[in-house]
Amino acid sequence: MKPPIALQIEEKAVLAFDTGLDTNAFAKARLAQFIARVGYLVKPDGTVEVWQPFGVVEQDRTVCVVGPFFSGVPMDTLIADTDSFLDVLRRWMAARLHLGSSIDALAVYPSGALVADDGAILFPPEWVMHRAVEAAGEWLAGAEQWTHPDLTGPAADTFTAAALAYRIFCKKAPFTAQEQDVLRQDIREAVFLPTHLAAAGLNKDLALCIDGCLRGKIKELSRLQNSIGEKTPLAQFFSPISEESRLKIEREKEQLSKKLRTRTKGRRFLTRNTTILSGTGIALLIGALIVGSLIRDSANQPTTAGMQPLEVVQTYYDSFGTLDHTMMSACLLKDKVAKNDVTSVSSFYVITKMRQAYETASPPLLVPAQQWLDADPAKYAEVPEGQLIVFGVSDCLITPLDSDESDEEVSFRADYRLWAPSESEGSLASAISNTDTLRLILHKGTWRIAEIVRQADLL
Repeated sequence: MKPPIALQIEEKAVLAFDTGLDTNAFAKARLAQFIARVGYLVKPDGTVEVWQPFGVVEQDRTVCVVGPFFSGVPMDTLIADTDSFLDVLRRWMAARLHLGSSIDALAVYPSGALVADDGAILFPPEWVMHRAVEAAGEWLAGAEQWTHPDLTGPAADTFTAAALAYRIFCKKAPFTAQEQDVLRQDIREAVFLPTHLAAAGLNKDLALCIDGCLRGKIKELSRLQNSIGEKTPLAQFFSPISEESRLKIEREKEQLSKKLRTRTKGRRFLTRNTTILSGTGIALLIGALIVGSLIRDSANQPTTAGMQPLEVVQTYYDSFGTLDHTMMSACLLKDKVAKNDVTSVSSFYVITKMRQAYETASPPLLVPAQQWLDADPAKYAEVPEGQLIVFGVSDCLITPLDSDESDEEVSFRADYRLWAPSESEGSLASAISNTDTLRLILHKGTWRIAEIVRQADLL
């Protein structure tokens, strides 16, 4: 689908949007029923006018939707000139706020906002934008990197404005994956380099605001608008930094970029395998084969009876490497205290058993991460490629925070690395570094973990 163009119809200038469909395809798609749906023109003074299409014409063998003439260029074509684009972004934010929640949601793609020289902005009808995305033509190519796949309304506006602000101040887009599925995952999981590292010397409050908007923690467009201000030049948002500080930031960028890739691949490996397992008939078959391992008499269930609090915490993290999800559950007051941990370990347990059941000639060897790290490298050299699975916790340092047991409650901090099979070439396993704060209580005579607050050391 081509960008909007100006046409002459009966000596009258009109604005035309190419649908990318011939007359037959247009009729089959029943798009004519949407002609009455409108777009909006927001003038520099905040006045909002309706832009009403009045028909279709055939142009170069495709159907074009036509409406009142408007002279403007797609907003993202102005990105190259960042000083000018900052002003355009200010106008775009003001225009979206002028539209308000009373007007039906309009597609937020910045490519679709047509900006005139006088500052007026035309937002085409929603259905025209969706048709442009479906057509996958040159007009909205790459538009999805600026939009959140799940957000609508003001929250969607805020995300897009933050993504564009990141591009202005950091000289690159926050999300750049070429594959659409990966791009959407990165956006949903907020996998991007924090603004203060991508734009060295940028005003701290502004950097934090942009990050908050991109992570979905800030949903009010007015907050970003206030942080950027009305007239402040681009250069005034930056402060000079020393060469030493610049080099330090570069090192942090390199380290964090690597950690982000590792963390993301590890998390997605677990998610993908858990999803595949839970959604297939094979899971039911293998589940039946190992049901004896998963379901035991209540009398045989492990407990933390007789354990001191420190032992409970250590046992919990050791259980990752042995895939002992029943012991993990025994350490917890309730499974929901660490639902993701228990689900990941139990799913990985079933995945491993499934492979062992089907790959009888050369079954995979599961090795706890700490054991793998401590072993002589030659110990596992003869294991066939792809058959060695490293999983679990290593370098676990447990620090007491509150050791007074008189109130039947204690707390610890655990610093560790969680290992999972790596998807990177030449790497057997990759790790995510975490810091957990754990609260334990004495429940019916046994110490159990009542709360885990986790923080990755990435940000």
